[in-house]
Amino acid sequence: MNTEKKRKYTKKEGLFVPARQVSMLAAGALTIAAVVFMGGYFIGKKHMMEQFVAQAETDSFADQVYSSMCALYDADIGGESIFLAAEDEQEREEPLLVHNATDPVDLSHAYVGQLLSYHVRRYADSFVQKLAKKNILLEVRTRKSVTAGGEAKEWYQVVTKPYTDRHELEVVVEQLSREEKIEGAHIIVC
Repeated sequence: MNTEKKRKYTKKEGLFVPARQVSMLAAGALTIAAVVFMGGYFIGKKHMMEQFVAQAETDSFADQVYSSMCALYDADIGGESIFLAAEDEQEREEPLLVHNATDPVDLSHAYVGQLLSYHVRRYADSFVQKLAKKNILLEVRTRKSVTAGGEAKEWYQVVTKPYTDRHELEVVVEQLSREEKIEGAHIIVC
């Protein structure tokens, strides 16, 4: 038989971790957990921002393609047109070449200048009314489009009235672009 005595363990024997070391280990574990959490959070935010920017670029590209297609195939796609006449005449230092609105225009060989596009109708109407006060006749055309995501949108294009003489229209569009600080205005065939 084994006559060995059972040993009694005292406080000086065995594996003992002081309270200070336990608190240091706990603080270290919490710090590592916090760093991992924060790193994951910011990596996730970066990923979401990348997705958002990619979607915005895709939508912007789709809108640019649609705008270009409208410029190439400018047909009145079920839109409405509004002609606004000038309410009062103001003298200008450099008058624009605007032909009389009563002159007949042959629409088979007519040109219009596309000046601006808006998402909100009142902004387009406001711009047209502002230039109507300067005796410049413009119209607002409503365009419908579908984004790459399949969402239907309406655009409001501000265009000049039809001109038969392209050179005359080029001068008008150039002057409007300079005076109103319009970029990207171009001329299309009706």
